[in-house]
Amino acid sequence: MAPVPVVDKGGIVDIILPVAAATGGSIMHEYALALDIMNTLREKYPEDIGRLTSISLTVGQFSGVVTDSLDFCLHMVLKDQKLPEVKVVIEEEEAMAECACGDRYPLTDLLQPCPRCGAYDRHLLSGKGIMIRSIEVEKEEISHGQ
Repeated sequence: MAPVPVVDKGGIVDIILPVAAATGGSIMHEYALALDIMNTLREKYPEDIGRLTSISLTVGQFSGVVTDSLDFCLHMVLKDQKLPEVKVVIEEEEAMAECACGDRYPLTDLLQPCPRCGAYDRHLLSGKGIMIRSIEVEKEEISHGQ
């Protein structure tokens, strides 16, 4: 999925950026993801990183990420980068599957068959990734030369 930035004049930047393929669930994994999130933001929005006030993430239900660990690691990285006051919001994305029969349904367990036909021939439509949904930055004070 390509990043789609939409800048709101109020200082909110709505974006959808894939962070990384998530597998596993150790604290080291979440720390690497936290670094990747900050590197992605620094690369895409270098002029705004120092004015960052909030980061909103979506973590898929089957991403393999422990959200409490990611939150902890992201706060560690933010503190190391002199941004300890940045608010972090992490929401879980429900997994949706599509069966070969065409039925789309919420997936609550990886061993759950299709409710319509009972088959396991499906693919995940959502719930397996990590996305930076939005960032919020402080407004710039603009002097009008008075």
